[in-house]
Amino acid sequence: MGDKVSNKENQLRQLQDLLNSDAITKEEFEIRKKEIIFEKGSKKEKANILLVISCILTIVYLVFSFVHWLSVGIDMTSDLESIGMALAVVLVFPHYFLTFLALVFNILGIFTRKKGFALTGAILYTVAMVSFPVYFFFVVTQMILSYIGYAQMKKE
Repeated sequence: MGDKVSNKENQLRQLQDLLNSDAITKEEFEIRKKEIIFEKGSKKEKANILLVISCILTIVYLVFSFVHWLSVGIDMTSDLESIGMALAVVLVFPHYFLTFLALVFNILGIFTRKKGFALTGAILYTVAMVSFPVYFFFVVTQMILSYIGYAQMKKE
């Protein structure tokens, strides 16, 4: 950490010398100064692979579910089937909604690299699993991957 700070200080001193010798303009100095100060480091941070796998599994699950419910809904012939279908949708909708929210938070966790988003996604997978226990096996893998992915993320 100390080497990084001293390296930045040296770069800023060299930049100041260039400004003093009129080798660069004041605007160029400010732009380069910001680049030096806000540099994240030479290594590019990798996306958490477990969160990515969790997102892919969730997308596959939600697309499969949407297609399944759509195909079942098209084949309705009687009013009783329609009522049963409506009741089933009402019971399952919170599960799908929470699963979708978990997907959104996992995606935010991947792209922003914030632990809080990843943890929120993992918790939402847990709540989705509890909200409709019959479908727990569809999200238990994503939940486990999200918790492990959260644990592997670096502190902010």
